[in-house]
Amino acid sequence: DILFIHTSDTHIGSFTGKRLLLANVKALEEIVEYAESNGIKHIIIAGDVFEYPRIENYDLLKRVVNILNTCRRKGLKIIVTPGSHDHSVRGNDLLTLLKEAELVNVTEYVFEPGLLKLKPLVFDEMVFYGLPGFKNEIETDYLKDNRVRFQDIEKYRDVVLIAHTSIEFGGYKLSELGKWYTGLKTISEDVLKKLPSNVKYIALGHIHFPIPLIDDGFLHLAYPGAPIGRDLHDLVETTKLNHEYGRKRRFLVVDVDRDKPFVKSVWSDFNT
Repeated sequence: DILFIHTSDTHIGSFTGKRLLLANVKALEEIVEYAESNGIKHIIIAGDVFEYPRIENYDLLKRVVNILNTCRRKGLKIIVTPGSHDHSVRGNDLLTLLKEAELVNVTEYVFEPGLLKLKPLVFDEMVFYGLPGFKNEIETDYLKDNRVRFQDIEKYRDVVLIAHTSIEFGGYKLSELGKWYTGLKTISEDVLKKLPSNVKYIALGHIHFPIPLIDDGFLHLAYPGAPIGRDLHDLVETTKLNHEYGRKRRFLVVDVDRDKPFVKSVWSDFNT
């Protein structure tokens, strides 16, 4: 099987209080440990690894670097598409630094006149493209207007698109999930029909609620949801998941070595 882990919105550095200061980075450690224990060599983080483009807390950064060094030593690849929180168009951000240190693999893009061109990131049998989350959610405009291009995509049979954006699908209405989702610039599922036919799976990020809320199934796109979140709204959402849906937070294990991708939820309280 060709497996990878799909998570997003770890928002490391979002909490400053003592109780939750390390919660997000510990969640990432748990995901990495699961990958190591189960022989999974690729972890996708679909944006907002960090709360800010630059994190000043030295101890927090040291812990992140230690995790990534362990991954590199054990042959586990971390693949990231920048989100709206940790993204810097000029490259003055922590993700770019970690990429230059060869600790993470960050998808690349270029702006061309009126177009957003995504570049492929190729690892053996796996090919990734990344749609970043921009300020003011301008990536939604490029998608809606069919102005996203995939460099050299005709060379590959099956690709994974990592997209940090707001898509409504499967009957879910984001505004109904919580008041903090109102006002988002959303994309309808119909827009995805304009994507190249060899996009086999869309690894979504940006929405912190897990969508769809299932244990497993054949899916061509999904939001894993945030492992912890970044603020009080997310903590309230975690309580809602527990009490109303009988669920915890999660990350996803995706098997793309089938006609249709098979997605399994790994539920966890991430020690919070």
